[in-house]
Amino acid sequence: MHYVISDIHGQITEFKNLLEKIDFDGIRDKMIIAGDVLDRGNYGIELIKYIEPYIETGSMKILMGNHEMFCLNYLDGKLDDFTYKLFGGAGTIKSLNKMTKESKENLYIFLKNLPIYEEIRTKYGETVVTHSGLSANCIIFNKDKTINVVKSIEAAADINLYDFLLSDDIHRMEEYDLNRLDKFLIVGHVPVMNLNDDESNHIYRATGYMCIDTGASFVEKGGAVSCYCVEADEQIYL
Repeated sequence: MHYVISDIHGQITEFKNLLEKIDFDGIRDKMIIAGDVLDRGNYGIELIKYIEPYIETGSMKILMGNHEMFCLNYLDGKLDDFTYKLFGGAGTIKSLNKMTKESKENLYIFLKNLPIYEEIRTKYGETVVTHSGLSANCIIFNKDKTINVVKSIEAAADINLYDFLLSDDIHRMEEYDLNRLDKFLIVGHVPVMNLNDDESNHIYRATGYMCIDTGASFVEKGGAVSCYCVEADEQIYL
């Protein structure tokens, strides 16, 4: 089976329990993690370490989210403690302070090389998984006037990766433009409780894309750890 999950935010126990619930097999199954493994929760670094063996065997892949970018900027000295804590990085900072210089350098290299999207096949056809979606000011068109999703993502990331990872523009795009996407999109980044009219934690489905960030770090607001099963076209909740 193939699964997609996003915005786990350091919820390592819940993530392990979810893997147990879906009977995840590192040989048989595949999982794409669409960014934001880090921050908000206290065990983002530990979660990456837990996932690393799955990455090495090819059964899991982490994409870059804005919180991985925050951590990179913190390690780079571009983000100070106070600001990073405001962004939800307090738990991550505690973990980093326990790491050796070499371990932090290895983490930096790992985060720096995270891909920003992954292409898969779903019932919706050719599909692109990415953290935030699209940037409205960087849309690339095909000759037939459809929107080239991959080229638009690559161009936005090349111009300003930070802004791209923070963008929520896809949720404000006109229906006309969403109908012109040449590939379906699966995104995270914005908790679905902020998108669904009933403020539920059900995945948000719209023309041309779906959002699967079910608010793992916002349990008090009805959020939950969950993953999307590609074959079943359904969200599985812990």
